[in-house]
Amino acid sequence: MKNHQVLLVDADDNHRKMLLKRTKWSNCGYSIVGEAQTGLQGLDLALHLQPEVIITNTHLPQMDGLTMCRSLLEQLPDTQIIFLTDSCEFECARQAVSLGAADFLLKPTPPATLQKTLLQLRHKLAKQQDLAHLRVHYAKTLTQQSNLLDAPLHQLLELVRSGNFAQAKTVFYHLQQEEPHLLALLDQLCTMQVVSEMVDHMSQILPEKDFLTPQTSNEGVFETIWSHLRTLYHKLGRSLRCMQTDSAQTLSARACAYIEQHYMENDISIERLCETLCVSPSYFSIIFKRENGENFVPYLTRVRMEKAAELLRSTDEKTYSIAQRVGFGQANYFSYVFKKYYGLSPSKFREQHI
Repeated sequence: MKNHQVLLVDADDNHRKMLLKRTKWSNCGYSIVGEAQTGLQGLDLALHLQPEVIITNTHLPQMDGLTMCRSLLEQLPDTQIIFLTDSCEFECARQAVSLGAADFLLKPTPPATLQKTLLQLRHKLAKQQDLAHLRVHYAKTLTQQSNLLDAPLHQLLELVRSGNFAQAKTVFYHLQQEEPHLLALLDQLCTMQVVSEMVDHMSQILPEKDFLTPQTSNEGVFETIWSHLRTLYHKLGRSLRCMQTDSAQTLSARACAYIEQHYMENDISIERLCETLCVSPSYFSIIFKRENGENFVPYLTRVRMEKAAELLRSTDEKTYSIAQRVGFGQANYFSYVFKKYYGLSPSKFREQHI
């Protein structure tokens, strides 16, 4: 089994090297993929390496460990975090719990204590992997369910082509019986992928009407079958169009409105937003990117940066005050993001725009 990847972030060189050397990483099923000394360095490495586990000190230069992980979890919500702290501070512990920390360990941390935590965490990571496999299996199942009409449609059309209308009526009756179940299934699944695949299947299976050239004596039977199939096809098409336009646009509009109302909160996250909208993060991410041209985090960052730029232009508030007003808990991290976005520090930006 492949080892789980760990990023170690600790400003204390001696403590970090002690853990690296004395912890039996491989025996516990883990491997170190990177190490960092500051919060900003840790965040950049984590976004690049995407480790499954981060072990970090709460007190770090440039950006504290809690802020670093909060920013990281907005983009990589499944990352597991083990916090290290020099003292048992209640506020740190409370925030760590709110982030869903795997554990909260005091420094200096005995390697045996860390190993025990890592072994316990393996069960949670294994469940995450199982869930990921189930999601893949579920997606395949949905695709298979989208083929429900293939066999009877093919059979029906072949019978009509051959002039066997007696047997065609039997198959047609079966299709009529299946339609309510199919439409009910669509209501339950409510996914564009499944409906789109059904429409594609029917468009490939249904030939032009004239291609069938039915026998004159069976024109009534043929017209009934053809009318029913075309009606079902158009029902599926309407469902698909509704999902693609109204639902997607409404979802995107609601998300943008939510961001506009909550961008100043430093704990805003895609998980919290999706809970409000009652959709899964994966489905939301696809729709939001398609409708807005960018993912949730870049969009949120852009909104915050534009609000901050306006405050810098129109007020004389201090940088740390503006940082808090646009959702940043730490002024130095705000300045880092602002400069990365505009190419200027907040103070230089203000000088050029007054």
